[in-house]
Amino acid sequence: MDLVVTFTSANIDYGVHNADILFTSNNPFVTQPEVTVPAQLTLLDLRGTFYGQVLDVLGNPLAGVKITADEYRTLSTMTDEQGEYVLKVAPGEYTLTASKVGYISETSMPLTIATGDLILQDFELEYAAPVMISVEADFFGIEVEWEGNPIIDMKGRFADISLSNMAEKSNASIQEEILLHGPTSVVPKAIAGRAVGDDCNDPIIVGELPYTDVNTTCGRGNTYSTTCLGSYDGGEDIVYQLTLTEAKVVTLNLTTTTTWTGMLITQECPIGENCVDYVTGSSGNKTLTVTLTPGTYFIMMDTWPSPACINEFTLEITAEDPCSVECPAGAIPESELCGEDLNGGCNATPVAFESIAIGDVICGTAWADDGSRDTDWYELIITEPQILTWTVTAEFPVYAFIIDGNNGCDGLEIISVGLADPCVPAVATATVIPGTYWLWVGNQTFDGNPCGAFNNYVAELTAEETFITYYNLYRDDEMINTLYKTYYYDEDVEQGETYCYSVEQVLFPPDVVSEMSNILCAAVPIQPIISVNPEELTEYLEVGGTAEQILSVHNSSAGNLNFTVNGTSGIPWLTIDRSLAQ
Repeated sequence: MDLVVTFTSANIDYGVHNADILFTSNNPFVTQPEVTVPAQLTLLDLRGTFYGQVLDVLGNPLAGVKITADEYRTLSTMTDEQGEYVLKVAPGEYTLTASKVGYISETSMPLTIATGDLILQDFELEYAAPVMISVEADFFGIEVEWEGNPIIDMKGRFADISLSNMAEKSNASIQEEILLHGPTSVVPKAIAGRAVGDDCNDPIIVGELPYTDVNTTCGRGNTYSTTCLGSYDGGEDIVYQLTLTEAKVVTLNLTTTTTWTGMLITQECPIGENCVDYVTGSSGNKTLTVTLTPGTYFIMMDTWPSPACINEFTLEITAEDPCSVECPAGAIPESELCGEDLNGGCNATPVAFESIAIGDVICGTAWADDGSRDTDWYELIITEPQILTWTVTAEFPVYAFIIDGNNGCDGLEIISVGLADPCVPAVATATVIPGTYWLWVGNQTFDGNPCGAFNNYVAELTAEETFITYYNLYRDDEMINTLYKTYYYDEDVEQGETYCYSVEQVLFPPDVVSEMSNILCAAVPIQPIISVNPEELTEYLEVGGTAEQILSVHNSSAGNLNFTVNGTSGIPWLTIDRSLAQ
């Protein structure tokens, strides 16, 4: 019997490929019941290579330029950060095209390449002129829109980060978690046979730190089921007691293979909803780091059943001295004391911001307790492009945000995020155009840091002037504005007049300017003004009589007047013939 073996080169890399063909006999008593036939395929690389670099007209390398072998549109590559590219092609004749948004594409002369050839093809791309997209007029102005080289991307990329001063969980995330977990099973409360650790009245005492305990919650019963853990307090639980004689930063590490676990720390006994801090999630292992003042604390582990209990876990507790942030000489004190809310920004009603200037160093406080936190918002207004750096060092785990406030609270976007552990600088940096920006400081959590604990922070705002490309907008060949955006509403117009617009882009200082865009024009419509004569109607009738009067409607201006007639519905003694009111 002959077998046909087919080799194919489709969808494999160049080089040597090996495989074994195994034959097995159904007779186990032969000397060689299995036979292996090695197979090897060498896919020859017969391609040639185009390579080169793409620069702009100033000699700067251009990243993200698409290089296409035009004969075969699927053969393409992109330039790297140095503007360099490599493109391998089969032997033949090609024209290469370099293209990027905002630049004029450039195409090479026909190039013939053979197997093993290395052909250098560089490109220099000129800036494309902006393109006027639309001009639309209404009675009060003209909306102008255009496209050009991208200026700067200030789009928020941190939509999943909360700016709120209240702990929150979206309905979508709650439903997703419930769907992932499945039905909740009921674990009964224990009523007899209590053991050490079953409740906070007889907890397991944490000894000298660092502390380690291997234990289980199984068999202990569901003692506490209305706590800050939410669904994660429905299983059997275990309680430890930790007593501190001095302030410490305490880290709790829970290690287990059991899933859907939760862990809390509180000063309440019996344990309820008022926790210092907590952590939950579908995984088993949990870590909680919290700065604690001297006092007695209770630590509880539980589950969202099922599973009904944690079969086996290891609890490790470590502690270190808390850090201290000192206010430097000459710094500006925050306008509110700990516990006040005078600069809550978009979280306040009405909104409230504290002014800040480049170069300011601010000493402030922020707290987080019982599901809420203090958020401090500082407002900066700049008239020139800047590279902003917002550095915050705090005695607590801190967030430092730079927020685009140019569209108000409803349209704000976080454009840079810094976060850090206590006494480690959190740094947020953003390149921004002229406008309004908010610098934000707050705890990373909503619990565990009340006023009087570890609330101090030092924040510093520095900046470096920079250049960001901008547009010069022209109306009837006269420049009317300099803009960092690609739209403008021109109110300095008159009804009945026609205006024409064009735009150029200043690409690099001082005088690298694009060519002028195309020209688009729009006529401002004249606003019609309705007038009615007479302005008042009076009639005297005897019983059973009728009378008609005429109301004349006029357009006392120009343009097209459209009107409707209302106001007589439900009035039995007055009707209007609307047949002419179209």
